[in-house]
Amino acid sequence: MPSCAELHAALRRLVAIASVLLAPLPSAADSHHPPAVARVERSGLTPAQFHDESDRWHYQGYRLARVIMGAVDGRDSISASWEARETLVPSELATADAAVARFMERHQATALSLALAKDGRLVLARAYGHADKARREPLAPRHRFRIASISKPITATGILLLRERNDLRLSDKAFGKEALLGMPKELYPGGPSVTGVTFEHLLTHAAGGWAHDLGFDPMFHHPGLDHAALIARVLREHPLQREPGFEHHYSNFGYCLLGRAIESASGRPYERFIKAEVLAPCGIHAMDIGGDTEADRKPDEVWYHGQGGEDPYAMKLARMDAHGGWIASAVDVVRFLVHVDQRPAPPDILRPESLSRMFKPSAPSSRYAMGWAVNDAPNRWHNGSLPGSQSIAVQTHDGYSWAALTNTRDPGIGPDLDQLMWEVRAALKTLPSFDLFR
Repeated sequence: MPSCAELHAALRRLVAIASVLLAPLPSAADSHHPPAVARVERSGLTPAQFHDESDRWHYQGYRLARVIMGAVDGRDSISASWEARETLVPSELATADAAVARFMERHQATALSLALAKDGRLVLARAYGHADKARREPLAPRHRFRIASISKPITATGILLLRERNDLRLSDKAFGKEALLGMPKELYPGGPSVTGVTFEHLLTHAAGGWAHDLGFDPMFHHPGLDHAALIARVLREHPLQREPGFEHHYSNFGYCLLGRAIESASGRPYERFIKAEVLAPCGIHAMDIGGDTEADRKPDEVWYHGQGGEDPYAMKLARMDAHGGWIASAVDVVRFLVHVDQRPAPPDILRPESLSRMFKPSAPSSRYAMGWAVNDAPNRWHNGSLPGSQSIAVQTHDGYSWAALTNTRDPGIGPDLDQLMWEVRAALKTLPSFDLFR
């Protein structure tokens, strides 16, 4: 790892280069009537502040126009300005900001990050509050949050990708002599046989057990066990309560099993496979499986705040990998969404037939497909909820994709976060033509 001094020296070199090689704004279509230029200026910035300010203004359509490097009291000091010829309407953005402020006050959220795309183009990313309230570290678009069950669409995409490569079939049994997960040595003697569970059952939460609404979610029990030991104990002590394939019962453990199926089919650890085969083709290089404790926080990860006695750092988050373990920025969540949205651009990472299969409502539930909640609109989405975090990711029938991530939860925060993003969409009536992904 480079030292802080080396990092600052590198940033100083970049600033020096930027001051010479600043790209001009695009010329107006009609040179006789150039559009008005919006400008913002900042001075006295540290290198880290300059980086975050550049990030914030980039994700509102501004480009760096001028930068001056200096020193104050022996420390680096940067003055800079950013310009834009096309921006969001300030009054509309103010309406969206006001809705976010009300949400954060109502739910005591100290950080909220959102990103919104239309027809595959990122048109806004916005960060509110503090990544670390105690240290007064302002939140920036680069900051990452636990996205909880938004991990499930990512895992489902990995399974469908392996199906395209003929490494598995959705009708394959998860357990058995020739199955990817093998034949368990010990099985609970009663109840329906786990050898009837297919990968399609796991994707659609139709395995017939291991669910909170049936009384037992294994992923929040036996914290001392790794994946293999947990799976062996669950199969030995907790039978299926329904015949596989007939009822929808939301199962985190089912997606844990899908993570292990990805490992068996690909020959690679789950995280490594997803990063290389799902995320990298989307242009995503800053998503990771999160850690359990405060000491395990990753670079650019926010602090989480429990409410009502919840402790965000008392979970086996890393063990939740395939069903709830990823951390990401809102921008990267939306970057994933637009690459699996059945729209012409940017190109999808799955074939059209795979996407149609993934989004098709399941027989046990017309409201859930393979890793996605669905409705008749048709809109597709998934929310995520863990102690200290709440998230939502949405694809709409009319070409919007958005994500909102926050660092706390309390009763009612999930529906309110969903409603907030519909309010933000409604407020932004005039969308710019640029694409901030580029």
